[in-house]
Amino acid sequence: MAMLVKFMLLALVSAEEAKEGQAPGLVVPNWGKILGGNAQQVPQQGGGGGHPHKKRDLKVKAAAEEQHIHKGAELSENKKEVASAYKVNKVEHEATGGLPLCKGREYVDGSWKLLKEPQPKTFKCCSWDEGPGYWRHDTQKCMGASRRVNTGPAGSKFISIGGHGCMCDAHLDQVSEREMHAWTPTKCSLPAFNANSFCDALGRGKIHIFGDSTMQQASATLMNMLIGGHREEKQHCAPKIQFTLSDYLVADPEKSNERGESVDFSAEKYNADIYIVGLGAWIHSSDHYEGTINKVAKMIEKRQSEPNPPVFVWKTISGAGCGHINKMSVDNHDPSYTYDLFPKYDAMAREKLTPLGVKFVDLSPLYLRGDAHPNNHGDCLHFCAPGPVDIFPRLLHHVLQEGVAEA
Repeated sequence: MAMLVKFMLLALVSAEEAKEGQAPGLVVPNWGKILGGNAQQVPQQGGGGGHPHKKRDLKVKAAAEEQHIHKGAELSENKKEVASAYKVNKVEHEATGGLPLCKGREYVDGSWKLLKEPQPKTFKCCSWDEGPGYWRHDTQKCMGASRRVNTGPAGSKFISIGGHGCMCDAHLDQVSEREMHAWTPTKCSLPAFNANSFCDALGRGKIHIFGDSTMQQASATLMNMLIGGHREEKQHCAPKIQFTLSDYLVADPEKSNERGESVDFSAEKYNADIYIVGLGAWIHSSDHYEGTINKVAKMIEKRQSEPNPPVFVWKTISGAGCGHINKMSVDNHDPSYTYDLFPKYDAMAREKLTPLGVKFVDLSPLYLRGDAHPNNHGDCLHFCAPGPVDIFPRLLHHVLQEGVAEA
């Protein structure tokens, strides 16, 4: 019988908090047709670069840090109200399976469920990594992309995804076992992703995404699921999404290996309606992370004080650690890496940014997909694609629609 590993409700998951129990009944979302099939999409389920980690001497397990992690669950409900000229459109976003619609972070309490029937792939994996999936191998379905800055393509070709994402499968057009699992909340309904609804909700809005290579995987997954799932009679909205590589978010003159650029939320630079930001894999101490979050928070507050402030969304770290499905694996890696700090980082970001009205896309479920990393390349940080990161578009749409309902 399948085993359920629950995330502690409304508190950031840690290895000690993962528990096993009896699995509830499977809720199966319907995936859209893709790759040689009908492009008309019905609602579908959600879900590489080298390791950027440095050595550190001690594992952070002190009681003071555990207290800091749990403090994120005690945040005040009083959030800053920010008036924005841009509004996400309300679209059909209904609960299914006889359960109420998930609210807040209720969706993190659940498990990955095996789908009863094989489903089409969500998109064709194209990569700039030499080897399987290299985009030049299939120029009819794939296009290249800059590693530092890219915009969603307007046509039907899929954009390249990094992080060894396409290096997991010998047959890229076949559905792998890792794709046959859907994240299923235990006590609430998380609507399946629908590309048409997402674009209708975005409307005239533009999205700009800042982050490292794990964010690039999430960004490319969003773009590709929009390309692969939209209805053919209407142009998809992938061109309204832009990604900029920013490993540290804030420039550090002492970092000689820094990649990308510093975040810039000014109306003069990108003038986006929604900014999605994330940080973590390149930070190797709590002090460094806290200092960076404080700087980003000041930049957000400054932009919020100016005319027509955008919507700000924070994406938590995309999980880490190789292992088994529905098992916490964050500590199962080379001890010189710092994956065990990731849950604390996410709690620090929530504590600092929630009072500013920043929305959170919580990717804690990815900590339970240790089976889906390109481990054959020694990579326990990035994910094979398509796969678990398909949950990012699903959660992003849900969070944005929940914001509309609360307005």
